[in-house]
Amino acid sequence: MLYTTAEKTFRHTSFKVGLRAEETLSYGHSVTSDESFKRNYFNLFPSMYIMHTLNGDKGSSLFLNYSKRLQRPSFNNLNPYRLQVHDYMVVTGNPNLLPQYTHNLQAGYNFLTNYNLDVYYSSTKNLIALLAYTIDNNEVEYKSFNFKNEKEYGFNLNASPCISKIWKTNNGITLYRLSTASTNLGNSMTTLAAKSIQTINQKKYQSLTYLSLNYS
Repeated sequence: MLYTTAEKTFRHTSFKVGLRAEETLSYGHSVTSDESFKRNYFNLFPSMYIMHTLNGDKGSSLFLNYSKRLQRPSFNNLNPYRLQVHDYMVVTGNPNLLPQYTHNLQAGYNFLTNYNLDVYYSSTKNLIALLAYTIDNNEVEYKSFNFKNEKEYGFNLNASPCISKIWKTNNGITLYRLSTASTNLGNSMTTLAAKSIQTINQKKYQSLTYLSLNYS
């Protein structure tokens, strides 16, 4: 793996770009099933971050970032060995798994120092997911497969004001849409999540209250 970055600031705007080069060479052989697999692939992973300061005193700024990420299948997922967990459950590896690639894009606005609003979009190719299905003798087999793609987009709103010297709060709202597709399967879901963390600090004790809500 090789990685390089460059940074530059023009007045109120700062830029940071990076490029990572990775080559994967792997080999596995299952003695039990006498099956083997080889992996040999090279990829480039760019990244970019831009921030423009609107008002430094008020903590307001705009930002935009992009990155490409890789997740390789683990050797446990690639190993074709069938593990009998109990009479009705089997875990099997899949030597045909491909690595998954994800593109992330995010844009946001920071304001009043402790507030943040951002929107994002994420696209994954060859998503690695674990599926369960029934085989002979009513056994359930768990095996990882590559889905064609997964897409997620949404927004986040976060607020972390200090109400007083001893009372701090952290609140957030997230709304996102997630959809997954393969050759013959597909699923989509919209989720709204909210959180509120209240922290009260005093000399003799600390009190913490946490509230989280999720709706799909």
